[in-house]
Amino acid sequence: MSKSTSTKDKDPKKGLMICLIILVSVAICILIAILVILLVKNSEGPDKKDILPANISDEKHDYNPHEDARIRDTASLLMSNITEYQTNNNGRLPDTDSWDYFLDSYMDSTDYGYGYSFIECDDLEDGGCVKPKELNWKDNKKELYVVTRAECASNGKGIVSNNLPRSYALYTVLSNGNLYCADNR
Repeated sequence: MSKSTSTKDKDPKKGLMICLIILVSVAICILIAILVILLVKNSEGPDKKDILPANISDEKHDYNPHEDARIRDTASLLMSNITEYQTNNNGRLPDTDSWDYFLDSYMDSTDYGYGYSFIECDDLEDGGCVKPKELNWKDNKKELYVVTRAECASNGKGIVSNNLPRSYALYTVLSNGNLYCADNR
């Protein structure tokens, strides 16, 4: 008798083996794709925080949060030293005549060694101070103004006179063009 071959007589293990090989191959391809995506995503490139928004004007183009933090620290140190001066001088603030003495005696040159200028004004109308609204980073970078008999406006957008002899406000411009104001009130 002759043997006939039919499809039912094929080895079922061969089909299972082919399916298993295909599944393992697909799993390996998926793993390779995931690795490639992770490598591309973590590759060197500009950090999101280093990218400036497109609408920053030329005047504000050098926004620097580190410089702004240094300005705030210097302003805080200046205020602390003014408070110490007031403690040692019966609550009086340094006036125009004693401003240089105050800087020499209370502010170590390393305290303002970053190139800051401290400008004292008797009041807002004093010609030596740039008005807060007129400050800009390009022209007034690193200038800290101290105005006696004044305080920061409640809206944070300026300085207001208060005629209290022991009060003062310190203001400057930050690298993003915003006004920074602090007072002893």
